[in-house]
Amino acid sequence: MALLPWDAAGYAAWLERHGRLTGADRQAIAAQVARMGERPRFLLVPLLRAGESPADWAETLRGALSQLYPEWRLCLPGAAWLEGLPEPPPRPEQVLAVPLPAAAEALPAAFLQAALAAAEDDEAFVLPLPRGAVLDETALHEFALLRLRHPDSALLYADEDRLDAAGRRVSPRFKTGFDPELMLARDALGLPLAFRLPLLRGLGGLRREAGPLGVALHDLALRAMRRVPQEQIRHVPAVLCHRRLPEDAPAEWEGEAARRVVREHLAACGHRAARLRPVPQAPQWCAVDWPLPARPPLVSVIIPTRDGAGLLARSADAVLRRTDYPALELLIVDNGSTGAEALALLARLRQDPRVRVLDAPGPFNYAALNNAAAAAARGEVLLLLNNDTDVYAPGWLRAMVAQALRPEVGAVGAKLVYADGRLQHGGVVLSPGPMLAHQLRLAEPEETGPQGELILARSVLAVTGACLAIRRQLYLAMGGLDAGALRVAFNDIDLCLRLGSEGYRIVWTPEATLMHLESVSRGDDASDPERHARFLRELGVIQSRWAVELARDPYHNPNLLFSWQGSGLASPPRRSRPWLA
Repeated sequence: MALLPWDAAGYAAWLERHGRLTGADRQAIAAQVARMGERPRFLLVPLLRAGESPADWAETLRGALSQLYPEWRLCLPGAAWLEGLPEPPPRPEQVLAVPLPAAAEALPAAFLQAALAAAEDDEAFVLPLPRGAVLDETALHEFALLRLRHPDSALLYADEDRLDAAGRRVSPRFKTGFDPELMLARDALGLPLAFRLPLLRGLGGLRREAGPLGVALHDLALRAMRRVPQEQIRHVPAVLCHRRLPEDAPAEWEGEAARRVVREHLAACGHRAARLRPVPQAPQWCAVDWPLPARPPLVSVIIPTRDGAGLLARSADAVLRRTDYPALELLIVDNGSTGAEALALLARLRQDPRVRVLDAPGPFNYAALNNAAAAAARGEVLLLLNNDTDVYAPGWLRAMVAQALRPEVGAVGAKLVYADGRLQHGGVVLSPGPMLAHQLRLAEPEETGPQGELILARSVLAVTGACLAIRRQLYLAMGGLDAGALRVAFNDIDLCLRLGSEGYRIVWTPEATLMHLESVSRGDDASDPERHARFLRELGVIQSRWAVELARDPYHNPNLLFSWQGSGLASPPRRSRPWLA
């Protein structure tokens, strides 16, 4: 299954259906602006270099001048630029004259700095515009609406796409809500960006020493992350910028420049021991190796089981013999095995001093089995693991534990694949519909994801309990899994959402890849009427308990459809046009 089922023609068709403004749209936007009691203001700053002319910037300037929202000013370096505009501004006062410093020959930092010095409106938002970045005509209106809904906003960003040689819109980049984890791997904000003026002044604008302009913008966003709370960085899930970029992929030295600014960011956050390396499949992006203590903590790997000797033998062997973590115990929670082969296997496993078998007969209650093991565990970290899993590389547990030990992280999930190598779990996508889904499910083994989602660590709202790491004290403090209302299904989702409600982040990492046969030991709930009824009851619990989160997963862009059948463009998008709402 291809992760990008929309080729240029498919995206063009989608835009024709859902991305074109009608006359009614334009009238609705004008009426909405007229009703605004407060009108947020914007300052548009082309990142000019000395020696450039208005003709070089015609596309970008045309996008700035096309805005349907009226409260903006465009920074230009004098009368010659004003005369060279592709069309006159709606009002003369919408142009702010800013001298172009000679230092702008090196990096456009100087003109941005001059514009910040000339600006007088501390309530305005500043949009830096590289050459070739064309604002959609609705961009400032969308940003204004978001600012009005969230007055504390400090940094706004939106989706974008590319312009090919013929000027056609291609290659959409549908982004997630703000993800500090993904920001360490690549510039997850991109363009357009709108900074509150005092924030941008406080950051000092672009740093010349950061490197290429794209890296300098990433560096600027990273510095903003350290200055403002995460909830003040907000995303508009609409394509508001069209960028004409060179066809060449980023050079390796640009990747090294990106790693340098991420390394500086980590050091500023107190993470000097974290190590960066290029992502093998995309060396312009970064992978972070989080450190373990000199004496790694004991990990309690918990595997509930009943019979299924073949499955248990493989998963136990994977943990005990094919995992290189130096300090682990294996807690096998036996839910009443009776088969001779299973009993013989359990007897053999008991001979290993790292193994304890906890007898827990009775009706199957996945949550209760794990809770009982957590209470008996000796480890600082718990690793919940299904008995129908197997490992591919020995370092999987190190990667998960290193993430789980970070104070801001609540739970860590792994990349799980089917026996044929296709993706089974890339993080959970929440939806108000009849089912939750696993992100990018059925992706082929070689696929990296539309924006590297399958090769980069990132935040999600939930991960599956088939392979989940969490600090033991945190698990106990949260009350563990809900063994009353969610005995079998969705208790892992519920735990992750409870962690999120307490301010912890849930991280999915591709550094831990395991095979998962997905419930092969229990079978399909839908095939048994009693189990299917229980499944529906538990689904109802999740839907009522977490209705808001199910409706608005910030890591699931409403322009994309991720389902059990794969991924594609949502038609129609799940977000209505805000001027028609």
